[in-house]
Amino acid sequence: MKYLIILIVIFISGCQTNGHKEFYKGYDLAKNFPKMKQNIQFLIPTEEPKIYNSNNLRRDIEDLESKRYLRIGYSRFNGSNAPIEDVINQAKSVGALIVLTSSKYTNTESSNYTLYMPTTKTSDHNGNVNSTVTTSDSLNTSQVNSTYSGTTTTSDTKAYNGTQHIRRYDQIAMYFAKHIQKLKFGLSNRNLNVEERKALGRNTGSLVTNVFEKSAAFYANVLINDLIINIDGKEVLDADYAIKMMNDIPAERKSSTLRVIRDGVEKTIVVTF
Repeated sequence: MKYLIILIVIFISGCQTNGHKEFYKGYDLAKNFPKMKQNIQFLIPTEEPKIYNSNNLRRDIEDLESKRYLRIGYSRFNGSNAPIEDVINQAKSVGALIVLTSSKYTNTESSNYTLYMPTTKTSDHNGNVNSTVTTSDSLNTSQVNSTYSGTTTTSDTKAYNGTQHIRRYDQIAMYFAKHIQKLKFGLSNRNLNVEERKALGRNTGSLVTNVFEKSAAFYANVLINDLIINIDGKEVLDADYAIKMMNDIPAERKSSTLRVIRDGVEKTIVVTF
């Protein structure tokens, strides 16, 4: 019975796959990594990734991005709770330095299975054999008695029925590498969405989504959700235009002036490089 239990455990576990590998999705940014390799720090083969369990992914993602980590991909699936080794192996395969994980119980799924095990049966048998031996001239006869014994082995299979109960979880893992290029401003931004345009009463501008720690924007007190509407006297139309304007600032310039809307109030911020 001990061996049967071991085999059942192997049978059930053998049906599991690495969900973090199977359902991994790389971000579009990954397509540019060959060109950006000198600016992106990946995990090297001799290192181990750092795995953190998060109870607030949005908060922890913003915290990592403020430290210049960038998302390179994610895995999301529902299934039995994956072992930490699955996350580590996937992180190593994509070169992630840090992984944020989250797991939330959803339901228990039960299913029946039948496991067929080979069986053998051995039977012992024995008996006596009596025979009469007559000489060639038919003058003498003799009685011969002998015994025999042996075994017979037959093979068959036996069915074992069981029920397995699998606790299922919604599981997410976010994979990060690190941006090591020195940035002039040190912020990330995006376009306004429809709801934000309605709330602000405008279509133009570029919304700050993160400010990297110890950057020029950080020390100038630019904040997340500041809406940049003007850079050095020029109106900002959208996020792409803002990025181009910031990238076009000459290297010899020592500062730049941003006009932002914060909590509905316009504010001037001087960013010193």
